[in-house]
Amino acid sequence: MHLILPKGLDLHALVATYPPSFSSFKVDKLAYILHAVATIPVYTKKSELIDDYVPLSSIILNTLLGNYKPHLNYAIKMGLLQKHPTIKYQVGEHCTLYQFTESYRDFGAVYNLKDFVLRRKLNSFYAKLKATTDDYKYLNKWFTKKLVIDSDLVLAFLEEEWFLKYSNPHLRDYSIVKQKVKSPFEQYVYSKLSVQFLESHRYLCKVDSKVNRYHSNLTNMRGLLRNAITYDGQPMVAVDLSNSQPYLSLLLLQLDFWEGFLEYLTRSKRQVLKNPENVKNSYKYIWIYMKLEARLRNLEKDINKYNYLIMLVKMMVSHLETRDEGVFERYRKEVCQGTLYSYLERVFQGEDPQRQWTRNDAKIAVLQAFFSDNRFLHSEEALPKRLFKKEFEEVYEVLRLVKQLHKTLLPILLQNLESLLVLEVIAKRLSKEYPKMPLFSIHDSLVTTVGHEAVVARIIQEELVRYIGFAPHLKIEYWKSEELTLHLEQLKERLRG
Repeated sequence: MHLILPKGLDLHALVATYPPSFSSFKVDKLAYILHAVATIPVYTKKSELIDDYVPLSSIILNTLLGNYKPHLNYAIKMGLLQKHPTIKYQVGEHCTLYQFTESYRDFGAVYNLKDFVLRRKLNSFYAKLKATTDDYKYLNKWFTKKLVIDSDLVLAFLEEEWFLKYSNPHLRDYSIVKQKVKSPFEQYVYSKLSVQFLESHRYLCKVDSKVNRYHSNLTNMRGLLRNAITYDGQPMVAVDLSNSQPYLSLLLLQLDFWEGFLEYLTRSKRQVLKNPENVKNSYKYIWIYMKLEARLRNLEKDINKYNYLIMLVKMMVSHLETRDEGVFERYRKEVCQGTLYSYLERVFQGEDPQRQWTRNDAKIAVLQAFFSDNRFLHSEEALPKRLFKKEFEEVYEVLRLVKQLHKTLLPILLQNLESLLVLEVIAKRLSKEYPKMPLFSIHDSLVTTVGHEAVVARIIQEELVRYIGFAPHLKIEYWKSEELTLHLEQLKERLRG
């Protein structure tokens, strides 16, 4: 079993020169901790990191390594790792955060793990992760050696891009989620690891327990680099659901959905399952209610008490009963046309002509409206959120009410709806009707080989109209290696301009 470590780091020489002071020390345990810090960002969405520091789960480390803390402290003492300077461990919020010191941030060295017990535990751990995808064998089966990335092209691209961004800070990417400039070196290092794992067919697929999203090498790698991927020598194409979270929110604006949910939650489950026709919209939603109930029960600690779910549903029914459906029409129109961001950009410009509003400002407004704490509305940075609220007052009120019970409940509901519809309805139907068609998921996108995109788009449209009630706007994105060259040309053009 091979681990990834910083280049130029000889652990055996380090330990021989500076022997650890505790008797339970094992160099393989230290190597695994360093490997985890190096590779978690490759297997985990970058937005889950905090200030580019990596969360290390004490539960997982203790399960795998036992006495892990002295090993971590040794890594810090030797100047390999550093803790986040201000953010500390908080129960239910985040793990302790670590980062390699500047001298050890270039990864790629391979360490051969020999410890038999640790190898066995790791194999068991990875087997459990893989088991989370057992219900998605129709997606798992396509992760084979036929999935190929042009590593020479990508590595040459990364080298040139890194040099341009390092030398010219104004060329660096901006994270809308974090609202800060991305580190070009972090992009460079983690992108190289993504390529290395894909090239060696080192696949790690898992389904997260909170929102049931299917994570894989494709979901976690940088989108631009996917342009260098082919399947069985064939180019690939993604069918993407535009502004997916606002689109899925259209279901939460419908009284019928909440009324059916309330009946399902408050009536005898045996009676409901025996006579589903007696529950409003049962044929469309009954299985969604069942899935959401089961998943939200698992999140009981996050939403304090399960009774809060019934409280939420009752509150939504009461609120929507007094609302005219027409008040949501303008919002629905922009969402379904895929023009929500450009519409908000124009609205904001009209509200505040002295400022140059951009599409990114519109995206930030939607992110704030959907995912920030309700109390954030009154902060200085929440101007985009306040403008969204002013334009779509009734929509904002629905979002606010959902988050009133718990600030994470809205994204949990929306992402569960996304995984239910994209994975368990659309992808499953595609796999049954077209079993020989390669199929991958990237959350709100489905990916196949060129020539099948019309079929994928048609079935996405049919199923989402069936469940949401409105046709979505879809984007067809062809993965082309020329996009890497074009990206470099655009950077150079900005440099010349």
